[in-house]
Amino acid sequence: MNFEEIFLDYSDNLFPVILNLEDVEVYDTSFDEVNKDSMIIFEELRFDFKKSVEYSGNIDSGIPNWMQGQYIPTCPKSGRKMKFLCQLNNGSKMKSSNIIPEGDWNKNYFDTLNFCGGDLYVFFEPISKVACYFTQYT
Repeated sequence: MNFEEIFLDYSDNLFPVILNLEDVEVYDTSFDEVNKDSMIIFEELRFDFKKSVEYSGNIDSGIPNWMQGQYIPTCPKSGRKMKFLCQLNNGSKMKSSNIIPEGDWNKNYFDTLNFCGGDLYVFFEPISKVACYFTQYT
């Protein structure tokens, strides 16, 4: 989906709740074959949360490598600035999916975790247990 940011409340970590659902529901997708029932499961990637001092280009924690300028989200529940958790780039391979790509070109976007030339940034506010996810592109 083409979204600006998604806030998830993990107060019940087995059933996270989208806090900005009204915003998320108006976003579209870049692919006709993707809809609200689409699902992709990727292979697990393991990494540690040791504070990195330089960007490795795959999964990083500690210091974000901003692609479009610094953005530190504010938690919609608590009003507090959120803490940087990690930044993900392309990587993990698809394990299973119910999406049938329209062609070989689109298949490339579903075979591996892909942020269409960008990175996914993950922030967290530990007291309210809210996470924020957003992407930036080159």
